[in-house]
Amino acid sequence: MKLMPVLHVSDVERSLEFYLSLGFTISQRGRSGSWVELSLGDALLALHRSETLPPISDRLELCLLSHEPIERLLERLHFDQPFVVDEAFGRSFTLRDPDGNSVQINEHDSSLYA
Repeated sequence: MKLMPVLHVSDVERSLEFYLSLGFTISQRGRSGSWVELSLGDALLALHRSETLPPISDRLELCLLSHEPIERLLERLHFDQPFVVDEAFGRSFTLRDPDGNSVQINEHDSSLYA
């Protein structure tokens, strides 16, 4: 797996301009325009447009990008079957860590990217 923080933003293009000026490059862009994945060296950062921004403390979310199918991961980790969601980028599910923090696991479908 690879760590990919997701930053909720009000305007993807405006935020993209800012992060590109810091040296990030676009690695993938969702067709809808509401999702862009950036890279900086080995680091990843995703920008996700939100119509209504969550409180500042909830705008950055911890996501892990799975390199194996979600079902295989769940079977290997012995988690109860969480709710798997179809997303614009593929599929995902969310777990809570022992302190209640949200951790989203993403499985990307490259055919859904521009």
